[in-house]
Amino acid sequence: MRSAAAFLILLIAAATASACGGSDPNVFAVSGRTMEIVFERPVVAKRVFFSNAGIDYKIEVPDPSTRIAAVKFTVINRQVNIIKLRVGQDSVLIGNGRAGERHSALSPFESGERYTDVIPEGESFSPLLWDDFELERGFQSTGWVFFEVPVGLDLDTLWWSAADDIIGRF
Repeated sequence: MRSAAAFLILLIAAATASACGGSDPNVFAVSGRTMEIVFERPVVAKRVFFSNAGIDYKIEVPDPSTRIAAVKFTVINRQVNIIKLRVGQDSVLIGNGRAGERHSALSPFESGERYTDVIPEGESFSPLLWDDFELERGFQSTGWVFFEVPVGLDLDTLWWSAADDIIGRF
């Protein structure tokens, strides 16, 4: 009996510790008036691959002074019947808030080219979070958004203005 009580106390303590301090330092959540966005620290690369409707694409920056920053977003609707989202070039920006430098999202279909070879392991960023769509209450949508940024820019801020205006900091 005594060991069962000790085990229960240990189990409760472990659950409490993981709930309080077990959050991922690379994942951030910010709430706006009508929705919440969860985003991860950007992955910066010379090229990225993604798939859409069974077709593979590659985006590669030709300019050696720039890179692609890929950010994974989850958009959550907890309170509004239906949110109409338009995720596009001017609705999501990334940059350095302290320096006042902002960069628009890349249109994946305008920037990307069809890719017919095998996508290298760990370089696929699918699904996309792009275009117009509706999000009903109690649902969420997850996907990647791409940005072209200067090499060495300290990315510390996201500006989201798709159905709500939210500023997120890394």
